[in-house]
Amino acid sequence: MRAVGKTYLLHRALERRLPIFGPPFDAQFHTLSAPGLAHEWKLPPAEAWRRNTWIASSHFHTLSSAPSLPALVVAHLDLLHWCDAKRRGIDRLADVRANLACMLAHPGTTFLARFERVAISTLHAPWELTARRFHRRLRSDDRGVAAIDRRLYDQSLPAPAAYDAVVRAWLACVWRLRPMSAHLLRWDDLGRELHMHRLPLAQDGDRARSVPRGAFGDA
Repeated sequence: MRAVGKTYLLHRALERRLPIFGPPFDAQFHTLSAPGLAHEWKLPPAEAWRRNTWIASSHFHTLSSAPSLPALVVAHLDLLHWCDAKRRGIDRLADVRANLACMLAHPGTTFLARFERVAISTLHAPWELTARRFHRRLRSDDRGVAAIDRRLYDQSLPAPAAYDAVVRAWLACVWRLRPMSAHLLRWDDLGRELHMHRLPLAQDGDRARSVPRGAFGDA
């Protein structure tokens, strides 16, 4: 989902060697390089791997059946893409179960199943904060912004409920992907402090810690 801060977080975590995946996966993430491209989703996987950087989830349709894959793959996921929001429309996104079914049917599920070890970190921000960021960006540049993104942050529509339902469906999907490590990264209401929660796997409890205030600069 746009304006949550995913790209910003990836760049800052790489630049400042901040923990976002948990051990031992952070050490592997820190061996990557930034993609060096404004629109990262335009970077083909082969080129991304040549540059030793992350890929976009929009490439999962082709990668799920690729004959071979690198040992380390970091993917930048967009949950609207994962739950087929463009085709289904904003009104249907408020259905958590339908969202979950779409996510489980996504080619990314097949793709992730090919790896022995999977770590998932989900970045979450309150709808109000994300909507403010989105409209601020829109005022400076509205080129290439999909209709579904505009509707997700439209206060006259059931957008907050849809936003919440997509996130809830994804967290349910994470359980079914059977990762070795799973974290939820939460921005506070001002978007200045990020809290990292380890999602419980099996008997694990929920633990939280804060990335130091100001570590991410201005969001």
